[in-house]
Amino acid sequence: MSDLLMKLGGNPIGAGMVKMLGLPAPVELARSKGPYAARPLVRKNILLGRSPNGYAIDRLWVIALDAGAVSLETLPESTAPGPDILIMRR
Repeated sequence: MSDLLMKLGGNPIGAGMVKMLGLPAPVELARSKGPYAARPLVRKNILLGRSPNGYAIDRLWVIALDAGAVSLETLPESTAPGPDILIMRR
């Protein structure tokens, strides 16, 4: 798939057209350098937060851990590395 909107927003005339049409300014997305990774979150610290009535937290944990993430039960001390990924659900 072509990044037409990205190319269009990259030049002054195209950026004006994008703005005139009310489209969001395109941002460059982080993309994998290679093929599909089975465990893209290996060695990434993840902290999931939820409200007392949160219903999807268990499934999110399973997905994140299967993808290789390291779960953080609480925020780490200020000297420890913080979460790489933070998901909040209310």
